[in-house]
Amino acid sequence: MNQQSVQKILLIGSKKSGKTQLLSTYQNEQYTGYIQTIGVDFCVKTLQLNINGKQHTTKLQIWDTAGEERFQTITTSYFRGASGVVLLFNVNDADSFKSCQKYLTQIEIQCSNEPKILLLGNSFSKERQVCTDEAVYFAEQHNLMYAELTEHNYRNIENIFVRLASGILYMQQDIVQ
Repeated sequence: MNQQSVQKILLIGSKKSGKTQLLSTYQNEQYTGYIQTIGVDFCVKTLQLNINGKQHTTKLQIWDTAGEERFQTITTSYFRGASGVVLLFNVNDADSFKSCQKYLTQIEIQCSNEPKILLLGNSFSKERQVCTDEAVYFAEQHNLMYAELTEHNYRNIENIFVRLASGILYMQQDIVQ
């Protein structure tokens, strides 16, 4: 029997962390480069997953929120009902990484449930300011999944959303059982 679900996924992070680039590349299945979001954008993707031997059709509603402070009053309303969050930072920008703590606090305050969170380090050049070990440590301290993307491995975007959706479904099954 194929089970079906709809999962609301938020992409959050500071400006120029790669949220819109991630969404656009995932939606169009090709690397798109930098694009700025004004307010909020979204796409829908359907995944076929096998969780504990059961087939699941999961529809992801992926919401891209603007990272600029002036849009915060708009974007925080999208936190409600989120079952998953991709928290992005730019590994070439230490301030982008430091802002992750602020976004975790926002998630805690704004989300009505406890969403599954994946911390995603995005790299746009070779001048890295945040080392992988530092990001992995932060993720472990906050019980987050962790992954990294570069413009060279953007083909792995599907794997990131499969991993997050699977984590959400496992978490929801633990609640149900």
